[in-house]
Amino acid sequence: MANRSIVLLVENPFTQRDYERFGIDIFLKRGYRVKILQVTPITKPHVHRFVGFKKICDFHCIVNTLQQFQNVIEKNKNSIVISFVQYGLLSFCLFRMLSKYNIRLCVLAFSGPFFSIKGKGKWLFRLQRISIRNIIDYLFRYIKPCWLNIKDADICLVLGGQRYVAQEPIGAATKIIYGHAFDYDLFLKRKLPSGDLKENIAVFLDEYAPYHPDDVNAGVTSIDATTYYGRLNNFFNKLEQETGLQVVVAAHPRSDYELHGNVFGKRRLEKGQTIDLIAQAKLVVAHMSTAVNFAILMKKPILLFATEEFMAANECFVLALAQALGKKVYDAEDQKINFEEEMSIDYDIYEFYKKKYISVQNDCVKNSWEILCDTLEMKIDNAEKINEIQCK
Repeated sequence: MANRSIVLLVENPFTQRDYERFGIDIFLKRGYRVKILQVTPITKPHVHRFVGFKKICDFHCIVNTLQQFQNVIEKNKNSIVISFVQYGLLSFCLFRMLSKYNIRLCVLAFSGPFFSIKGKGKWLFRLQRISIRNIIDYLFRYIKPCWLNIKDADICLVLGGQRYVAQEPIGAATKIIYGHAFDYDLFLKRKLPSGDLKENIAVFLDEYAPYHPDDVNAGVTSIDATTYYGRLNNFFNKLEQETGLQVVVAAHPRSDYELHGNVFGKRRLEKGQTIDLIAQAKLVVAHMSTAVNFAILMKKPILLFATEEFMAANECFVLALAQALGKKVYDAEDQKINFEEEMSIDYDIYEFYKKKYISVQNDCVKNSWEILCDTLEMKIDNAEKINEIQCK
């Protein structure tokens, strides 16, 4: 393949965690030149004003204006652009620029029960997010990209299972290829040793709820930290007393608990160790964390619960996950929790969930980005056939 250049287009502040998840080392190893363009000032100016810019590597740069974006694109006309940018009112101009220069584009599609909220949860989701900006974005979706001189993406990489939501612009000319959810790629990378020993622990998948940077940046924090963590610790006390398990907290990847004191008391708090903690645990406890994917892949029992204030802010997402897993959601202050029942596993539901939301591939050992590279390099018209070849 003559062209060996990839441009990653990102709109959220790029982090070291993103560097590891977005296949950078795989692209470099396969011989691609890589450039990371962060366009937060254009598509999310409110976030950029709050967070600023932190350079992660030599080929990571910030783009402040559309003119700067055009200048960079003109110098990278033969590159392949992988877009992590959501198509919308503030970003369509970037896609139109890519179309103007006829640049090959790969967009992403994501899976998860949160994209298929039904019933009460669906209406809660809409009501909780009513704003002038969201209404305008919703109306903008009715404008077809082709009306704005935006061509179909060349490739759509599905990062998940059968049920997915793809980002625009996609159409009849777009080739669909299947990778996996980010968690599955990390699961493959870890290469679980045989006979992982279980500790006498229950691991809580932390949400960093009162302080999550996305909520803070958007100005929508509504959870009182003192009340929330107080109720969490009371729930953990009850769980420990009735099961004999010790609760260990798997800190959210974007958390910084050094800023907030010892909110979990004397309990063990680990950051960056989520997959290892789940591998060792006898029970996984969560609100709505996508890291339950690891529990499903490792066949670990899952218990879902929420505090009153967390449920008020996130009920639609909590219910979506519960519906997908066929689980009950316990209130943190519920005095009647059947812990024995929650320790059981419905393996059929786990397998169904895996294929629907995590990966459609059976026993595939290829990382999503390796599958994408194979697609780019083999130039097979029927892109879906590549998955059959590469994952055998």
